[in-house]
Amino acid sequence: MWMYGAQRSIIAKLNGKSQMISFYDVDDGRFGDRLQLDNQTGSLSISDIRTKLSGDYQLRIISSETSHKTFSLTVHDVFFAGLTNTKEGDSVTLHTGVHEIQKHDVILWMFGPLSPDTFLAEINTTLGQISYSDDARLRNRVRLDDQSGSLTISNSRSTDTGLYQLQITNSKETFYKRYNVFVDAPEPGLSSGGLALICVFVLMIVAAAGIAGVCYSRRKYSRLKGTDEMKTEEVSEGDSVTLHTGITEPQKYDQILWSFGPRGSVIAQIPERTSKTSFRDDERFRGRLQLDSETGDLTIRDVKITQSGDYQLKLIRARQTKSRKFKLILYVDTVKVRAGDSVTLNTGMTELEEDSKILWTHGDHETCIAKINRATNKTSLYRGNDVRFRDRLQLDHRTGSLTIWNISITHSDVYKLQISSRRRSKCKRFVLIVDGEDLMSFNVIMMHCK
Repeated sequence: MWMYGAQRSIIAKLNGKSQMISFYDVDDGRFGDRLQLDNQTGSLSISDIRTKLSGDYQLRIISSETSHKTFSLTVHDVFFAGLTNTKEGDSVTLHTGVHEIQKHDVILWMFGPLSPDTFLAEINTTLGQISYSDDARLRNRVRLDDQSGSLTISNSRSTDTGLYQLQITNSKETFYKRYNVFVDAPEPGLSSGGLALICVFVLMIVAAAGIAGVCYSRRKYSRLKGTDEMKTEEVSEGDSVTLHTGITEPQKYDQILWSFGPRGSVIAQIPERTSKTSFRDDERFRGRLQLDSETGDLTIRDVKITQSGDYQLKLIRARQTKSRKFKLILYVDTVKVRAGDSVTLNTGMTELEEDSKILWTHGDHETCIAKINRATNKTSLYRGNDVRFRDRLQLDHRTGSLTIWNISITHSDVYKLQISSRRRSKCKRFVLIVDGEDLMSFNVIMMHCK
């Protein structure tokens, strides 16, 4: 029998005589279909692990006598650690952060378009083996560094887009890192400076030891030469953006098509001289697209990094087809800091408005760590159990900027700022990195949200 939490709620049972296995869930449904019980050993497996599954698990074995065993599971939140870009055809290396693999380490790389469920490469130091997947998409283009376990993909292609996961296992613990890689094909005629993009978002569960110094970087995600054919739209994460056709009489055209990406996948259209609009069932755009039936303008709501890239408009009629191209660019603020120092995340404002509200959150779950309400003249700082923030935060009441004192590696995370007032509402994200990587290697982008 397996139980969970202080209430010792039963979550799984195995009847040894009947071999019947039963599963149960707690009130908030956090386990769902994640549990699996080995009917030979009684061992409990939990798939698709989440931070909310942290806690104490108690095993009770009942036979001629009853024995107990307690397991304490801690699931670390994922950290957003850095970015890089390169043009298609170049090589990209996903670094493990390990200088030298230790004896009995197992380095495992997994890959998938949406989730890392396919074996890619592995180093097993115990067996002295390095093995690779026979996936035709990556064959002969993937190599592992036998000293660090870092993964290099040569001659990068748009088909390399997806989620890469690193797992380092030894006798003591298991480390994970995730890299979300996007590769977009280059436009013909662009200079080498006009980059197609590969964005690597490294999601870290355990980071390397922190070092000294602070750097702040804010740079453009990509740079393009201005051309008549390509229009660049710069947008903040979470905002909406409208790509304009520039026409006033769409009924003159047989068809209006909007496509996205290097393969020109159609995502929205107005077909055959009608005012009806249709959208492709694409997970990246689901629920985010709006097409103006009067002008053909395309609006993308709640923009995320997966919607950045190249868009093409085609205005089709019997004798000719007109095309327009758009490049959608996002930004992010990245701050790099040495362990033991302090860092200030700036709002960019010199004076808050009288009715302004400031909210600072961190992590995937957007846990509130600080807030200001200028209307009531109240300031609140984190007072919870998380030792990372207790007595380490300071808010500038005039600007809303947040200072974190005595930084440690555990502060590496995504921090979100929300500013709201009667006149405006905006949001800004910061990626805080506490490690030894060279900041300039990240070619950082800046991202805002609505």
